This record gives sequence, C-alpha cells and structure tokens, in this order.
Amino acid sequence: MSARRWALVAGLWFGSGCTELDLSGLSFRCQADEDCTAGVRCVDQVCGGTADAGAMPVEPVRAFALGHLHGCLARGAKLECWGEVQSRTCVSCQQFSPQPRPLPMLTAPGRFWAGGGLVCAEEEQVVRCVSAKDATELTIPWTPRLGLAPLEVAVAGEQVCGLVRPSEIRCDLLSRPANPVLTFTSTQGNFTGLVAGLEHVCGMVRGRAHCAGAPEAYLGLPGLEVVELAAGDQFTCARDPAGQVRCFGRQPATFAADGRYDRLLGRYGFACAHRIGGDWECSGTFIDFAHPSLPVPAPPGALNKDADLQLGGSFVCRLELGVLSCYGTFERGQLGERQPAVFSPELRAQGAERLAAGDHHSCAVFAGGAPRCFGSDAQGQLGGGTSARDWTDFPGLGPVQRWVLGRLETCSLDLQGRLRCLGAGGQIQQEANDLVAAAAGDGVLCGIDRTGAVLCRGEAFGPAFTPVPGLINATQLDLGGKSICVVHDGGRVSCFGFNAGGFIDPNGPQWVSTPTEVPGLSGIVEVAVGLDSACARDAQGQTSCFGWNTTGQLARGNLEARRFEAGPISGPPLVQLSAGIFNYCGLDEGGQVLCWGQAFMGRLGEPLGPDQDTPTLVSLPGAAAQVELGREHGCALLVDGAIHCWGWRWAGGADGRYPIRAEWSEVAR
Repeated sequence: MSARRWALVAGLWFGSGCTELDLSGLSFRCQADEDCTAGVRCVDQVCGGTADAGAMPVEPVRAFALGHLHGCLARGAKLECWGEVQSRTCVSCQQFSPQPRPLPMLTAPGRFWAGGGLVCAEEEQVVRCVSAKDATELTIPWTPRLGLAPLEVAVAGEQVCGLVRPSEIRCDLLSRPANPVLTFTSTQGNFTGLVAGLEHVCGMVRGRAHCAGAPEAYLGLPGLEVVELAAGDQFTCARDPAGQVRCFGRQPATFAADGRYDRLLGRYGFACAHRIGGDWECSGTFIDFAHPSLPVPAPPGALNKDADLQLGGSFVCRLELGVLSCYGTFERGQLGERQPAVFSPELRAQGAERLAAGDHHSCAVFAGGAPRCFGSDAQGQLGGGTSARDWTDFPGLGPVQRWVLGRLETCSLDLQGRLRCLGAGGQIQQEANDLVAAAAGDGVLCGIDRTGAVLCRGEAFGPAFTPVPGLINATQLDLGGKSICVVHDGGRVSCFGFNAGGFIDPNGPQWVSTPTEVPGLSGIVEVAVGLDSACARDAQGQTSCFGWNTTGQLARGNLEARRFEAGPISGPPLVQLSAGIFNYCGLDEGGQVLCWGQAFMGRLGEPLGPDQDTPTLVSLPGAAAQVELGREHGCALLVDGAIHCWGWRWAGGADGRYPIRAEWSEVAR
C-alpha cells in the first residue's frame, strides 16, 4: 500500500495529496514529507504519544464484521475473532482477546456476521451462531430458526434475522429460545436492504421502508421513500432519493437537514453517513468515546465511500487492500491490543464543601465559595477548550453557591441567584438572575426563580429562558438528557420534555410540552431523572422509581421491562438522590452510598460488577456527605472534604486521559 497523507480536521479523517507539510487535528498533529515517501508521523496532543500512521504489511484479510465490543475477520477459510469475551462474545475463556484467534466452533465459514455479543457464520448453507453464556464457559454453536441459506442476514444484540424468501423475513431472539420465531411477510413486493436492531427489523420494498418490532425503533418510517436503511439498537435511519438522512426511534442519530449523503451505516447507538463530495459524519451515542454525540473520526481515505467501513459499539474499522485497521476505544481489546480498563483513584481534594458531576468533568465548591473543576476540557467545560486537565481554578468567577453541570455545559449559581455558564470558547456568559435552583441536561437548562416559577431554555423552549406554564411553588427540579421533572405544590411531581420510551406519558407524543403529574407520588422533596426513568424521595427518605427498568434502574428486584407507575425501592431511607443515564445512587443517614441500575464500566463503583436491581453499597474510604453522578462516572464528597470517584478516568479521574487511541491501530498482524 502506498503511503498517504492522513489528517484529522474537526474530528474527521480524510486522505489527501502531499501538497501541505503540516496539518493539525482536533486532538493531534500529523506531518509528512513532500512526496509522502517517508510516511506520516502523528503526535497525540491529548496523551503525548507518537505513532507511525503508515500501513504495515500483513496477511490479507478477506472480510470482517464487528459486534459491540468484538470483531471477527476471515483470512482464507479461517474465521478469527478478537475483543471482549467476558459476556456473550467469542474466542476463549479469557476476559480479553487482543489478538485475533481462531474460532474452532465455526469452521470454514462462507458469509459471516457479528452483532451484540454474537458471531454467526454460514456453513453448508446453514447459519450457525456462537456466544459465551458467562465469563468462563462457551456455549456450543446453535442454529437460529431461519431455515436454509437466507438471502440476507442481520445480527444485532442477540437477535438474528434472515431474509429466507424474497418476501419473507424471520427473526430468532436467541436469548429467548422458548419464544416463537417471528415472521414478517410482504404482500407488496420483495425485501431488500435488511437491517436489524435489538428487537426490530427493517427492509425496503419497492423503495419504501417497512419495519416490524418495537414501535419506538421505527416511529415515522412507514411509507417513507428510501434508497438505503441503517439501524442502531433502538432506532432506524433512512436515506431518501435526494440524499437526505432521517432517523427515528429512541435516542436516534441526527444529521444535517440540508445535508446530502450517498452511504449510510448504523450500529449500537450511533450511525454514520457519507456526505456527497465530503467526508463521513457520525452521530448518536458512542459508548466509551470521549465525545458522545459529536462526529467521530472517519477512516483515512474516507473520501472513497466504497471502502469497506463497519461500526462496532465503541469502535470503527476499515478494510483496504487486505489491511484491517480500527479506531476508537481499546479497553476490551477492540483495537487488537490488550489494554485493561482503568478506573479513577481517590481524588485527594481536601476542604471541598459541595460537589457536582457532569458527563466528563466534575466540579466542587471549596471554603469561601472558591470554584474548582477537574476532568475533560475538550469542549471548553473548564474554560480552556484544549485537552483534559487536573484541578482547574476560576479566578474570574467569584464565590459560587453551587455548580450546575450538563452534558457539555458548566454553569455556576452564585449567592445572588445569578447563573453564569462557560461557553465553548471558555468565555463566561450570564444566563439568568434571581434563581434559587437550576439544573442542566443535554442542551436544555432550567431553573426555579424566587417566586417558585420554572423557566427553561434550549431545545423546544428557545434561546432565552421561558416560563413553563402550569407549575407554581416549585422547590426542586432535575434533568435527564432532555427530560425534566419538577417538585412543586407541596410535594407533587410533574414531568415534561423528551418522552423517552414513554416514561413521562405512555400514550403521549415524543415531546411532552405540558407538565404531566406522576400518579402515586406525594410529599416528595427531591426527584432525580435518568435517561428513560426517574426516582423521587419523600421527607421520610422513602424512594420510589418509575419508567424503564431494563438494567434494574427501578430497584424492584427484577428486570421487568418498564413500570410507569411509581413504586418503592428496597433498602434504608435516603437523604439524597442522584441519577446517571441508566443508574442511580443515594446517600443514607449514616453516610453510606448505595447505587443501582447499569454497572457498565464501573458506574456502580465496581470495575467489573453486574447490573444491580436492588441498592448496593459502594465501598468508600469514609462516610460521604454528598453523591453525584455523570454519564460515565460518579463522585462522592466525603465528610472530611475529600472527593472519591469511580468509573472512567476520562470522565473525571485524577489525570483525565481519554481511553481512546489517536491513531489507527492495525488489528490483523
């Protein structure tokens, strides 16, 4: 393979000639000689590393497929896999497989697919799949109930769908073998372009999109004229004949309304589209990427839209001239390296009095109202707009009463009720006056003024703070993404905003404009809102939760899919609540922190612990006075003024480094 100039501009890779000697990217800088004969050298400005971006000669790869945290490749007749093997993946009984290893259970495959934690291959016209049922034992191959030689196959989560006849799709949800096979038949023509999510499947029939499965996954698609489809776990994207891309479902990816695209890919929580005459653009939720909902790097040479590009749950891979290389996170061996997960140590910050946790940074108030923050500063959250930092001071901000942190916002509320926020360039901008409380979410900011009125700005509210009708005497509020819940009128709870999965109103629209009261709650003093659920605490410390429960976030001792009526959780009375995405933590009267819900990447305080459907104690070096959760991490303020954090280091740990590579890592060596 000839040498090529690679560069990262605004977070996107592209290939170019060697007419310029120096190009700088979002997080690193690349240099090459004039004719590229010496290759390209890149310096990672985040982690200070250096990498040779030139391709190395390897044994050619025939094809590859990516699952959530693992990938598989074919060289000749061999099928080899790499990545995480801890939970329903492939390869061996070890936790990581950083190098591709043969998969003995599937031999001499023809076509093969990967999705979620599955690997499926076609052998003698029959599709067989392999997964691991726990960290130490592999299951024997099983045969999805699809029939012989399906024309197309799509794998996502533990669902395998096949186009068994031109007009018939069959889906087998392997985690529920007792369930009947789902069959979808078209009476209008033949299916093409089969794609699948966790519990939905879509295809095109005569240029129209047809989907079946969970309604949230394809809302808005029926009848849409399309030329290409892509699916995430719980959403679907469609490209129309004019090149416009639209996505529908739960937390769908979003693309420019005026953009025109000619290729579309989807996986897990995100999708990527190739802009005509431009580059790849990606959107959605990128598990373990440092910048969720911002463009992730497309591969070198991405102007060639026909290059073989595939998406995993937290990484992207490309295949060119037999060489396979990947970009993204490496903690589960996805990039062909063994790099174990790193979790934050205790932060020795003495004298802190109040604490707040955002997505990738945390802030504390010290004696006299002195404001300090730590973690990622990549979007100017800490005022610099550069790379991650340790503790950072704000000498021009003045005394702070408390911090208000959103996904990419850092706001302070001072003693006079003045709310000021850090912009993307690190400039402090005044937002509102006379507030007694405030909370930030994903592009939405709400506050309560001295009269008890609720005001919001962003999303459907507009750029200026706008009063929310129907809410009086409000005392506390919280945001989860774009969903808002308010405690008002002596302990009632009402919610509005983004109706994620219908947890605000099961029969309501995607955006609920009028505050909807939550039945069964009274005497509430605090509410905490996750992405698709919420928990509320009364004056006696009794906590009740409602919404989705797929990771145990309702703490009812089960994983029942969802319960829209509020119900009490088990455990001791709590004096404080905090919500993450799909997890919650509470503080009891004795200073113990208890957490429940999704445990992924140490969100509950244990590096490799399972999801918890009941409150579970977090091990701390002392009693806590406050607990706060971000998207990927949590922090506790101890009674002695020290701060203890858990979760991803880039989400607010001691050194704030991202667990991603700033150069492509070749997998097939």
